[in-house]
Amino acid sequence: MLVDGEPVRFRSAKAKELMALCLYRQGCPASIHEIVECMWGEETAGADSTGYRRTIKELTDTLRDYAAEELLLRARGSLQLRLELVDSDYQRFLDGDPDAICQFQGSFLRQYSWAEPMVYTLLEKKQLMLARLSRRGESQ
Repeated sequence: MLVDGEPVRFRSAKAKELMALCLYRQGCPASIHEIVECMWGEETAGADSTGYRRTIKELTDTLRDYAAEELLLRARGSLQLRLELVDSDYQRFLDGDPDAICQFQGSFLRQYSWAEPMVYTLLEKKQLMLARLSRRGESQ
């Protein structure tokens, strides 16, 4: 992640993962329950709340360090990434940007198990979008 061209140094791996999860959710709010389940597993969903609270604080502190705290909307019981303030390959891909589609090589947040199913979805979308772009090129 870059802010004004500068790489962001997250305060923890979990803070970085939380940012990735918020992007993955494409601007939809993520409930605390969903965050805990994705990042710590279902077995800890009802357990100690200090882990997710610390992670949220680390992420908000990191964003504040880069004067980018407005990227994240915090509401009671949920977090949401403000996509209108974010530029990402993932979002450009989903928006149908031909360059982003062509550049996708099948690797997507592979360090996070919760993102694994999306790889197959993205590969399928890439094939469909490339076929559509190819048909457009042939008809012109």
